[in-house]
Amino acid sequence: MAPNSSIDPEILERFSLQDRVAIVTGSGKGIGKAIALAFAQNGAKVTIAEMDPEAGQAAAEEIKTNGGDALFVQSDVLDSDQVDHLMSETVKAFGRIDILVNNVGATRSTPRKPLLGIDEERWDFIVDLNLKTAFLCCKAAAKYMIEQKSGNIINITSGAGMRAYPGQMPYGAAKAGMINLTHSLAVHLAPDNIRVNAIAPGTIGTPGMVYLGDTDKRAKKRGVPLGKAGRPDDIAMAAIYLASEASAYVTGFVLPVVGGPSLGGKMLEEAEEAWAKTKSL
Repeated sequence: MAPNSSIDPEILERFSLQDRVAIVTGSGKGIGKAIALAFAQNGAKVTIAEMDPEAGQAAAEEIKTNGGDALFVQSDVLDSDQVDHLMSETVKAFGRIDILVNNVGATRSTPRKPLLGIDEERWDFIVDLNLKTAFLCCKAAAKYMIEQKSGNIINITSGAGMRAYPGQMPYGAAKAGMINLTHSLAVHLAPDNIRVNAIAPGTIGTPGMVYLGDTDKRAKKRGVPLGKAGRPDDIAMAAIYLASEASAYVTGFVLPVVGGPSLGGKMLEEAEEAWAKTKSL
């Protein structure tokens, strides 16, 4: 193909979400909102599942203003009855469920002594918010997906679920559990033509990260090889790939969107320092 020729329409079609029905949890702000907006811009009909009514309604209205199709359902996805309501309202409005993105999750800072200093209430809150919510939504959505013999589930996990993360033991354990849930469901649901994958974001510059200061500086200090924090749109683009037919033969996969291997930047600095000392001898 010549450098100036147009992109093959068949390739673009593989990435399209035209007329797909997607539910994105926690999509009133941050990464969830970025995913919901990107899905809508790519042709999907999107259900905004959000506890905050103002944020949820605003996200849905933004999609509609830009010509998309959206539904807001106020949902606490820790409550199985509300999760069932979320699914039924989506089907009532759009006729089916093609894509589920389990984005709800958060953490709390933990004491310097991460085992002895964590109380049961803190552990339960973090694990339930990050793992139980995904389980409940997967179970509820799978009923519809199994019946229609197609579906796509994307779990938003974290780099903290792939390695030890100081001060975030409950969060890391929950996100690691989400990774295993992804692997297990990918196997169990494959016979029904349902794919299950996960995205593991690294340091992402979201409104919820403002209290940490400059996220680019934070990422660089942590040794992110690209030397900067990611943006919510970076996760949204990864979600489009996994939600579309471009990834039709991908299931049970965890896609790290982390700016490079963990501590890769620090390792490179140490290697360069060692090399410089060797040259000076």
